[in-house]
Amino acid sequence: RGFGRSTKSFIIANNSSTHKDIGDEPLQFYKKFKNLLVSVDENRVNGVNKLLNIVNPPNLILLDDSFQHRSILPGLSILLTDYHNLYCNDYVLPFGNLRESRSSSNRADVIIVTKSPENLSQIKKKLISKSLNLKASQKLFFSSIEYSEEVFSLEDSIKFTEFSKQSFKLITGLANPNHLINFLNKNNCNYDHLKFKDHYNYSKYDLKNISESEIILTTEKDFVKLSTIFKDRPIYYLPIQIKLHSKEKFDNLILNYCDN
Repeated sequence: RGFGRSTKSFIIANNSSTHKDIGDEPLQFYKKFKNLLVSVDENRVNGVNKLLNIVNPPNLILLDDSFQHRSILPGLSILLTDYHNLYCNDYVLPFGNLRESRSSSNRADVIIVTKSPENLSQIKKKLISKSLNLKASQKLFFSSIEYSEEVFSLEDSIKFTEFSKQSFKLITGLANPNHLINFLNKNNCNYDHLKFKDHYNYSKYDLKNISESEIILTTEKDFVKLSTIFKDRPIYYLPIQIKLHSKEKFDNLILNYCDN
């Protein structure tokens, strides 16, 4: 979709694209995965049709955050649910966070429980599987969050253990930064936190406040915005990494789907 962009309709990302053109997350994808064709369109049907009619159309189209968009029937549907807030314990908006009823999870081919403890026991996994009330055909996976051992700027990288010895300003534009906060606190970091909502467009006041910081740490998503604004400031991002508990099994599932 390109949430937060100031443009409309179908756009394919290129080297001159900014977050205002395509949104912060698509720009992050484009910069991080050079072998991908990244496009946005608020009308997903139109966007897919446009992609299928370009020269050298893609063999595979991956739709991000589209589980509730019923106008396209996916060949493989993956549903994510937070370990700390499983959909089976949640409710539809506005009382809860769900966009659809819990029974809609039956459309998923694969369900991934995200932000799981890395040492999650098999007993706990079975209890969660039972709570989710999966169909026999549905595949369940668990994943954990890991952070990189280095922080990165446009010019260089620093070991996180060295970076964490200095005071810094943390800038987050996330729906829920708690996991990152817990990680920094666990590593005894000394920082001030400026917290903004997800996909936040910084005001002049915000930017002035941020500019007074000597050293800035932010998320990879926010870095694609802030690094273009504060070119004369030490600004770093800490990459997040996803660790699948059964990575080989998951990879084989995806590859088998693509082959068939």
